[in-house]
Amino acid sequence: WARSTAAEGTAGGKSGASGKTASAAGGDKPWQVALAGLKVSDGQVGFSDKSIKGEEVEAKLTSLNVAVQKFTLDGKGAMPVDVSGRIASGARSNPGRFSYKGTLALTPLVTQGQLDVGSIPVHAFKAYVADQFPNVDLRRAYFNYRGALRFASESSGPRVRLEGDTSVDNMRVNSSVIAQAAGRSASMGRNSSRLLSWQSLNLRGVKFEMVPNTPFKLDVRETALTDLFARVVIDEGGKLHLQDLAGSTPIEVAGPPKPGEATPAAAAQGAAGAAAGATGATTARKPLSGET
Repeated sequence: WARSTAAEGTAGGKSGASGKTASAAGGDKPWQVALAGLKVSDGQVGFSDKSIKGEEVEAKLTSLNVAVQKFTLDGKGAMPVDVSGRIASGARSNPGRFSYKGTLALTPLVTQGQLDVGSIPVHAFKAYVADQFPNVDLRRAYFNYRGALRFASESSGPRVRLEGDTSVDNMRVNSSVIAQAAGRSASMGRNSSRLLSWQSLNLRGVKFEMVPNTPFKLDVRETALTDLFARVVIDEGGKLHLQDLAGSTPIEVAGPPKPGEATPAAAAQGAAGAAAGATGATTARKPLSGET
């Protein structure tokens, strides 16, 4: 497949003419590689990102199995692919799992198939969005999805379609603002930094579609939420601070007031307030749909 033009360029003292002819004939033709099958068994891949200031992102793929058929270097044809493995971050004994079976084309990038992921540790990658939510801390959350996936890279943007069931389990979100408020509120009690948590949020019959230059579409046939806890903070002026906690601007929290000291300024910053906890289980079977 490779053609050398050096010998042709020097033979017979006609290096200039011969070199140009050879380059035009074969030098511009790209390499072509075709494989009937490509397989990786029981592989391991470690991932570490230290580019984020103050926090390192680490993950490890184990039991990685990859099978590709009809592989071509140009990637223009649809190649059958089968990928599976485990993903872990930290010391959790049971890592998450993932598998995907479908087709893949590289030029342009297009894939469609069946995706099955379970117990993916979303919190392992929280550093990538931490600067957008400086007042809250995602302590843990595990993502699950089973269903169809289609992705296509287009010049105007990505096109994505999902149809299946998904859930987020063992979710917990903390807030340092809430924790410091606990120092002046006896009603906070234990787990004073906890802002939001639930055991399981299940979304069944999900249909999601994202098309370039148009609002995405989302339809959910059934929703089930179990063991919900939410803490609401209201300052002395009656302001609800959940919106501030979810914002991208860090909240400066004042220290505990001295005896007899007025607290409106501290309350305005969301440090003082009343706390209310709600626990329970709800199940909604009314279809949920919307566009944003």
